[in-house]
Amino acid sequence: MGHLTLQDVRLEGFYLPAGETISSDAVLQLVRAIKTGPMTVTRDGEQVASVSSMEAVSSFNPQPGTGPLVDLTSTLEISGIDLDLSSMQDEDPEAAADIEALGLTQVQGDVSQSMSWSMADGHLVVDKFLFDFADVGALDLRFDLLGVTPALMDKLGKAQAATEAQGYAPDSKEAQAAQMMMGMELLQGVTLVSASISYDDASLADKSLDLYAQKQGVERAQLVEGLKSSLPQMLAGTGVPALADLVTAPVSAFLDDPQSLEIAVQPASPATLLVLTAAAANPAGLLSMLGLTVTANQ
Repeated sequence: MGHLTLQDVRLEGFYLPAGETISSDAVLQLVRAIKTGPMTVTRDGEQVASVSSMEAVSSFNPQPGTGPLVDLTSTLEISGIDLDLSSMQDEDPEAAADIEALGLTQVQGDVSQSMSWSMADGHLVVDKFLFDFADVGALDLRFDLLGVTPALMDKLGKAQAATEAQGYAPDSKEAQAAQMMMGMELLQGVTLVSASISYDDASLADKSLDLYAQKQGVERAQLVEGLKSSLPQMLAGTGVPALADLVTAPVSAFLDDPQSLEIAVQPASPATLLVLTAAAANPAGLLSMLGLTVTANQ
């Protein structure tokens, strides 16, 4: 049986706007900061996870209640994450052996995020969403979007409320049609400027190659050469020759020496998600439109 304990929860700068209907930009300003102390998760009396503290803080321009929201910045910090996976030994000994070989029996790390958001053009920039775990690796997500405006969110919210008011069953044709319309609205309204995902290895990829080589009964160098030689053939199955040209060299370099790997897209001209979705019918054209790059060990 599981049990969660959370201490020292604080809300700062609580703002409750007047009126019966609360707009999307007002909802964004409801709380300036949420902070907590330690959190622990136990199962059958044994602690399996803990967090030292969590803090989400936003800054609004102008201050809530003094005028329409122009822009905001926010940060998120989840510090002192500690995961104990040793209990896997009792549930799945084979998986536990792999976890131990990968150095994941005890995992410590932090999560941090920072973003800025302009209401007029819906310019939403997440310049860091970092999952950083000691002696494992760090995964960072970043994206830059346009069109994520309060007007769009209000429109989607009203459409969702109208659909719910009709009382359609979730799997009915009417409900599915309404969801499709909202999806189209979102795809048409939001524009992609850029996005990336990067991974910096601190031993996980390195140990994974050692583990899989051991399981196959071969030397690691032999495993790596086999993966590198099969990579072009696997990518050829996509039917997009340019993809193999982009991916083969950097992924091969990462397999030889796992340090870092980044996948990024940056269209020459920002494109709506609807245009990109339509372009997916021609993968080669989509690849060119996205400005995809893959880099390793930089």
